[in-house]
Amino acid sequence: MPITWGKMKDLKKIRKSLDSAYQKIVKWKKKYMQIPRGKAGKTLIAEVTRLIRLFNSSKRWESVAIYMLQVLLPLILQKPFLQSKNREHVKYLNKGMEWWKHGKIEELISECEAIQKRLKRSVKTKKQSEQKAFCRLMLQGQVRKALKIVNHASDIDGKHDITIDIKKKLKEKHPKAAELKQSAITDKPETKTERVIFENITQDDITSTTKNSSGSGGPTQIDMDTQREMICSKSYGTHSKMLVDEIATLAKRLVTDTILHDYISTLLACRLFPLKKKDNGIRPVGVGECLRRIIGKTITGLAKEDIIHAVEHCSHVRDWNRA
Repeated sequence: MPITWGKMKDLKKIRKSLDSAYQKIVKWKKKYMQIPRGKAGKTLIAEVTRLIRLFNSSKRWESVAIYMLQVLLPLILQKPFLQSKNREHVKYLNKGMEWWKHGKIEELISECEAIQKRLKRSVKTKKQSEQKAFCRLMLQGQVRKALKIVNHASDIDGKHDITIDIKKKLKEKHPKAAELKQSAITDKPETKTERVIFENITQDDITSTTKNSSGSGGPTQIDMDTQREMICSKSYGTHSKMLVDEIATLAKRLVTDTILHDYISTLLACRLFPLKKKDNGIRPVGVGECLRRIIGKTITGLAKEDIIHAVEHCSHVRDWNRA
């Protein structure tokens, strides 16, 4: 029996529609609403949970579930206009969720593009104050906060404009992989990592990591504040708990199962900032998706002692070989 989503009746059509939507979303200017409290917010979080569960447990939907997740939030959370209030947010969120349920991606994209056009005409930039704030934060070493300003101001002096020349220089800084050197390979047998150690990833670990994380979002620009609202807020009750449970399961899958890169490419993608150096050079900074960062930090925290031991062992081997 073929998979259906609205009028789309197979995975290829669904994936093509999602690919088209994603390529447009990553070029939009960020202007998201705060997730409304009450039934509307719970409905959205329940759908986020459902999509992660589809990836975790349904082989039929595995190839598109993460794509759907990455497209859902940017489409649904677009503010209808700059000064919109919670009442309008609830109205547009409910309408958007109804369209989403019936696979009306084109309608959602069309509405969001109309919002983006109005946004570009109405936004009054505060270039001078943003430049000062950016420089101050960078001098203080608060790169994440500085990147938040860059996130909202594309014309700030601390960031290069994306031109053909800048793209060329960025590619030069990321050359193709060289051939593997035999000297870099250890002759010791591979250490098997038992899957059971990752069973320690719990809801508390995901929640704690999210609370202690901050920063702007990746290509979809869903920042850590939005993730924290969905995961840590008590306003959504059991809906947040079920979401955290699925994220914990997702984390376990990512470190124990072999998953095709194409299935999770949007989760692993980064937004690249060409920051300016003093000599007008380029400092590339990649900003990953917040959900990926939450999962990565949780896993790293669990495997901290093993990582330290492995690094120390490699250092001792390298020093012994030099001697």
